[in-house]
Amino acid sequence: MIKSWSKFLKAAAASAVLASFAVPVSAAPFAVVQETTDESKEEAPKEDPFAVPDGTPAELAAFIQKLATMRPTARTPEERTAEQTKRLNAVIAACTKIIEQKPEEKVELFAIENRFMALSSLVTSLDPSRAGELDALTAELKKDTRPAVIKLVAGVELGKAVVEAMRSRNSATMKDVAQQVLGYCETFGVDPAVMRHVSTVGRALGAAGETDAGVEFYERMSEFMSKSEDQRFRDRAETMLGAARMLKLPGNFMEVRGKLADGSEFKWEDYRGKVVLVDFWASWCGPCLGELPNMKKNLAKYNDKGFEIVGINMDDDNARFEKCLADKEITWTNIVGEGDGNKGWAHPLARYYGISAIPAAILVDKEGKVISLRARGAELDKLLEEQFGPVEEPVKTTP
Repeated sequence: MIKSWSKFLKAAAASAVLASFAVPVSAAPFAVVQETTDESKEEAPKEDPFAVPDGTPAELAAFIQKLATMRPTARTPEERTAEQTKRLNAVIAACTKIIEQKPEEKVELFAIENRFMALSSLVTSLDPSRAGELDALTAELKKDTRPAVIKLVAGVELGKAVVEAMRSRNSATMKDVAQQVLGYCETFGVDPAVMRHVSTVGRALGAAGETDAGVEFYERMSEFMSKSEDQRFRDRAETMLGAARMLKLPGNFMEVRGKLADGSEFKWEDYRGKVVLVDFWASWCGPCLGELPNMKKNLAKYNDKGFEIVGINMDDDNARFEKCLADKEITWTNIVGEGDGNKGWAHPLARYYGISAIPAAILVDKEGKVISLRARGAELDKLLEEQFGPVEEPVKTTP
């Protein structure tokens, strides 16, 4: 979805939309009479929502904004692909019409950016056959010396490099793209174009075992964000340090603190000598709930040997959390967020460890040191067998 609307274009677009629906008061009675005629009963042909109109730059900008806010109507994956392709092609065509009218620079830059982003999305996700068209447009824009265009091209090329690095699954390539992200921030500062890649790159480094590179990446991103003029990014600087803290956990002690739903303090020291699964979860998280049967199975299997689970609940609504506990028969201890501003993604432990995606399942050994940051599914089964040894499944007897 295209979201790069400037304030002045929002105002221009709103005016154009309102104007298109304006009807003279004197015409209203005529409209009512027409509704009673036989001709009015004939179903009018449906207007193509993706047909690009002729109009002024402001009217075309309003059309682009309308496309961006239009609710999808397709049901099947094939229909959704076709609908999104039409949407992006319409954006490209509307932006081209704006540029052809040689509008003032702010409007032109708006059209250049949205045409470039739409074509990039089309090539990346829907129609790779148009890669040559994107390359030609990129080459054309690289000749433009205006700072806004230089930054735009750099952002799109960075996104392309990130996608290619993730596909490669190569540690060296991922470390290289992390440096490209940092280089972008060094040159242009932190912006939405780069922020959409930060969590992806950081998690990929961690998953590849590149802990040092991941820690450096998150810590440097925190520095850039703390210096941003945008309060949204400054607010997330501490989260970056938390993500670095998370990557450092394997082989080290994990700090777990907070309060339970009844208001009592959680006592982490009571779990020393036990193997503990620390699970960041929420009732609205499908994958979290999908892992519950495996967690319960392992708890029944190893609880007598010293296995425990501690949940870190990230619900915003206590009632929804309590209902989920009852419905899903969750019996283990849960640390909850308390008070306004400390729930959901703002849970103190989620901020402390930079949690940006759940479930996040961390396994801690009997000494209190972290064994794994990805203790789910078959990985959890394997790790627990390593800690406790094999446990014979009870033999089922038929009556």
